[in-house]
Amino acid sequence: MSDTILYAALAGAAAGVFYYMFKKASGGDYKPIELKNCPLCGQKTAKFVTMGTFKHDTLNKVVCTNCGATTDDFTSYKKAAEAWNKGEVKKK
Repeated sequence: MSDTILYAALAGAAAGVFYYMFKKASGGDYKPIELKNCPLCGQKTAKFVTMGTFKHDTLNKVVCTNCGATTDDFTSYKKAAEAWNKGEVKKK
């Protein structure tokens, strides 16, 4: 029984350290990125898509799974979401 408590305490400490490191790395203001409805069809079917890498950067974009509207490729999810939420999309 005492081993179980020790393992639980270690797991809790590890989770706390991970949370602190993640919070510090993200600037301390981690918030989920919210996507608005599709500017073309109005549906809430937008998804992030990773396109691959280019010069050590991961390329991401937002795609509507209903009508195929898409943003340009960006090196961060945040920039892709900002473009989507501003309505900067093109029809596939």
